[in-house]
Amino acid sequence: MALSVFINEVQDRDIPISTPTALQMAEALQTLFGYDNIHMQLLSIHLFRKLLKLVVEEGKQPLQTHVIQSLLPLFFLSHDENEHLADASWEVLIRALRFLKRRDLKNMLEADKPWWFCDCLVESEKKRVVEFMWQALPFLESPQEPLQELALRFIGIAGKYLRKGQEEDELIIEVIIDTLQGMTADSPAISKRAAETLKIIRDIQKSKPKPKPTPKSKSTRFR
Repeated sequence: MALSVFINEVQDRDIPISTPTALQMAEALQTLFGYDNIHMQLLSIHLFRKLLKLVVEEGKQPLQTHVIQSLLPLFFLSHDENEHLADASWEVLIRALRFLKRRDLKNMLEADKPWWFCDCLVESEKKRVVEFMWQALPFLESPQEPLQELALRFIGIAGKYLRKGQEEDELIIEVIIDTLQGMTADSPAISKRAAETLKIIRDIQKSKPKPKPTPKSKSTRFR
């Protein structure tokens, strides 16, 4: 009901949205992208699109972080089996890329090169690789096989950008391994992809640098 009220307020009236309001709305709406109700997802995505259009000029720079955080969920949802949700997500994803002035990523999607898009996204946002991994994880448990495969392939691509020896990276690696090991009962195609992705992540784990030994103190004698 709250989303409907907001949408009705901005639907036919191009009321500028102030920076503080835009930031609060963006954060709240992104949590609803993955809500287990298509109607809620559509409302949140539609309102996010209006937000990108109506935010005041001085609010565009502060909003960029939230827009970047929205890219991967919108990318996954643009492959949803529900055509309305997929089309709405695709439209907002393209608008978000225009907002960020990322013509390179936009062109890759429009040229039907999703894996180039994934690789380029993570390459340009290395500091967010762990965040991207957490965003991809829920899609591994999706009842839709294409979304599971999409998440598996993304994790395989993004895995090479994990920083070895970093605590937060080690944590996500452990969570991913546990999740992938639990996917053995899925379809043969998903099980095979999960096994391939698991090998990639385990190879990363094995290749992490060993801690350097602490140098032993030596007594010095003066003659």
